[in-house]
Amino acid sequence: MSITSPTKTFLLSVKDANLRDELERSIMMLIADVEVFSKMPGTAAPRVLITDSDIAPHMSDSHLGSTAIVSLQKVQNEDRYLDDVVSNKLQVLPSLNDETRLLETLNKALKFSFEFGKAEFKQRTLSAGENLFKMGDKAEHVYLLKKGKLRVFQSGPNGENELGFVSPGDFVGEMAYFNNDPRIASVSAAETCDLIEIPIHNFEAVLMQKPLWCKKLLQSMSARMKEMARARK
Repeated sequence: MSITSPTKTFLLSVKDANLRDELERSIMMLIADVEVFSKMPGTAAPRVLITDSDIAPHMSDSHLGSTAIVSLQKVQNEDRYLDDVVSNKLQVLPSLNDETRLLETLNKALKFSFEFGKAEFKQRTLSAGENLFKMGDKAEHVYLLKKGKLRVFQSGPNGENELGFVSPGDFVGEMAYFNNDPRIASVSAAETCDLIEIPIHNFEAVLMQKPLWCKKLLQSMSARMKEMARARK
């Protein structure tokens, strides 16, 4: 069996035998054309690995690059895996009681694996002084800053009007998702920055997957609007 095989293979790395049996029954019932293993035969990577243990060894295993990981327990230091959460490589499913949620999670995991290498989400790095976008540009992406600091400013006849800064964990460029207008300000890297680049047409799906991000987004927008109001005075 090769890694590009269309077979829907699930590997259950679950210590609890009863839980493992329950998972296998649920997967077999919900997903067609599926194979479920507790130990993968041969050297092929599974499409989806479900585990109730620490995910770190699985996330760092290069052999599992195209494998989606479903954790049955809360993930420690989730920010470390931000890229993987956004791309659906990593999902958390602490309960099997909700069949609809289980099916949705399994389908997202399979979708990631089958589309591996064609993912629309990607990490972007900016050097200090490099522009992320300029005022007036057409908006095609929303960004999430992972590391570094971004400077927000507007250019005018009297030079640049600094509006504020974006810190790690904040979104940037999200206003274009709401108003579909060109960029209202320019953004550049105040220092080396790592960002997650999310196509605007996928942004809603990301927010639905991460409710806490909705709260963070609203906080970020509120703070930025206050900064812009102060800068205009």
